[in-house]
Amino acid sequence: MWIVYNGFLAFPFIFGDPGPLAAAVTIASMVVFLPTYFMALRTNGRRLAPYLGMLTALGVFVMPFNGAAMVYFIHACAYAPFLGQPRDAIRVILVIVLAASLEALLLGLHPSYALMTLIFGPLVGLSNIYWRKMQLRTHALQQSREEVRKLAQAAERERIARDLHDLLGHTLSTITLKSELAGRLIDRDMDKARLEIAEIERISRQGLAEVRAAVTGYRSGRIRSELASARHLLESSGIWLEYEVSEFDLDQQVENVVALVMREALTNVARHSNASRCDVVLTQTEQETHVNIQDDGRGGSLKPGSGLSGMRERVEELGGEISIESNVPRGVLVDIRIPRRPDTLPLGEPELI
Repeated sequence: MWIVYNGFLAFPFIFGDPGPLAAAVTIASMVVFLPTYFMALRTNGRRLAPYLGMLTALGVFVMPFNGAAMVYFIHACAYAPFLGQPRDAIRVILVIVLAASLEALLLGLHPSYALMTLIFGPLVGLSNIYWRKMQLRTHALQQSREEVRKLAQAAERERIARDLHDLLGHTLSTITLKSELAGRLIDRDMDKARLEIAEIERISRQGLAEVRAAVTGYRSGRIRSELASARHLLESSGIWLEYEVSEFDLDQQVENVVALVMREALTNVARHSNASRCDVVLTQTEQETHVNIQDDGRGGSLKPGSGLSGMRERVEELGGEISIESNVPRGVLVDIRIPRRPDTLPLGEPELI
């Protein structure tokens, strides 16, 4: 959109008559400028230097024919922050601005040309330095968050492996020993062999119960982990996330759906709400799981295609309902209700896990 500033090149022809040569040079400069400008948009670092030099050269060669060619210098100042470090960009901007101002004075142009370059060149350049700095900081934050997520996943896998080893190692070792003993006793003392077999059954049932309890803990941890990740995401957007999660016990399919819908809804809050606060409440009764997500943002019309249809489909597949309202006094309210034991769960699903 910054190409609109090239409209200044027409001012000398509107308010004066520079002549046909000036018109030809100006048109030729635009022919060179446009591809240079668009190629520079896709480049950064040291590879940007030739395009920066071309924009500066256009200003130098066109200014004797058209004083408004100072816009080429301002374009060069706008690209300078993407060369590298801010200090290098500031030096380049100073050189460009001083060279343009000096040429304008030597050519005897109206002082306004030099003044506009001295004002807008540094202003545009410093603005882009700040924007570039924020862009790099955001990118670094995203990389850091991704690295933390990967480390957390690795740590969680190690914890699950360690817990299952501790839970099953002793149980399976005991079952093995009891089975060997029962095998030796079966020909000598049938009554003792029966007792050992009954003990094997008791130990296996106890181990099964311990595994179920552990897996339930892992599942409930997923929603809390999702909320913790969402808090980091929202905080980076200046939104405070407050959540209240009561004790719950969910089937794996329901757990997955609740976590995915929460992620989609909270991502929409971060991207579109312009809110300062978001509240999440998860409760569970004997009949259903209820999730309420409310932000205090600007609300407004809800456009399909931003993940809302996907959220609705996931919930309805489990026989649940989702309500998304944007006509509340402030912000958007997402209300999710899913049966605690949906009829749509796959038939024959093992109860073990």
